[in-house]
Amino acid sequence: PNAGKSTLANALAGRERSIVSDVPGTTRDAVETDVAIGGLRVRLVDTAGLRETTDTVEAEGTRRARAAVGTADALLYVADAARGLDPDEVADLERLERERPDLPVLRVANKADLLGGAAPHATLARALAVSARDAAHAPHLLGPLRDALLAALGGDAASPEADAAAVNERHRGHLAEAQAAVHRAQSALHGDADLLALDLRDALHALGLVTGAVTADDVLAAVFSRFCIGK
Repeated sequence: PNAGKSTLANALAGRERSIVSDVPGTTRDAVETDVAIGGLRVRLVDTAGLRETTDTVEAEGTRRARAAVGTADALLYVADAARGLDPDEVADLERLERERPDLPVLRVANKADLLGGAAPHATLARALAVSARDAAHAPHLLGPLRDALLAALGGDAASPEADAAAVNERHRGHLAEAQAAVHRAQSALHGDADLLALDLRDALHALGLVTGAVTADDVLAAVFSRFCIGK
């Protein structure tokens, strides 16, 4: 609790999705946000902090947090950089390693801006030091964390496709059409110039359907040119 998880989730998402407060236990429910990281569509789940509590609602939030961990592909375990991990948190991470050895766990030492240049607490020596508050105004500060998360999820931060993501199946289909047209154009480079031009036009058209360069009027014109539609 109060480690800055929601601030970090908002910084990664690039918008204020979760409520942020200095009061521990503010986040009760699991707040989901879809973001693109290195060309990979990632669903972030901001959860309640893990602690024993007599508050019924907060206890339910903790239960939901543990349930989210149980189905996660990777875990960002966020702690206060100055406070470090207490024995219960260390034991919790050790238990998680035994129960989910397949789960990549990235330890995050947040609030590094408050350390005054000092290193994070010794229990967070292997953690990624970040300042979610600073990153809200300077997203590039989370570059190392994004790369580490991408690697944990099996992505490739060095991939030339790392700056783009196909957000739905329609885009995916159009991108596949564009790729096929480019391959045809490559084959036609030393052949028929007319075929080369047609293939390049097809590639541009498919890309335009993704970027918005092809408008709804263009689509309607194409439909009416190919089909006889009665009233």
